[in-house]
Amino acid sequence: MVGHLGENGLVLGDDFREGNVPLRARILSFWVFWDTYKEIVKRGAEVYLPVFEASGYKHGFISGQLDPQIRHDVDPMVVQAEELHSLPPNVTIKLPGTACP
Repeated sequence: MVGHLGENGLVLGDDFREGNVPLRARILSFWVFWDTYKEIVKRGAEVYLPVFEASGYKHGFISGQLDPQIRHDVDPMVVQAEELHSLPPNVTIKLPGTACP
């Protein structure tokens, strides 16, 4: 197991702890991306926040999307959604879609 997102961040599995350097690079790359993405969403939401408030919370939303690579794994999706929910109130959370069974 590589690892998964837990309530307190990334929980690393055996594959990571055994020293797989390319895997470590991918995990670091993901966290750099995720932190950057949250900052972009936050800044965009702050720009539209006055519109959101002036419209009585009807306009001025900005969408933050969960990582589609984890679309079949509920727990990491919940963690990402909670992180996006902690941003300004005009951030709406977009869930990745999956095919219906």
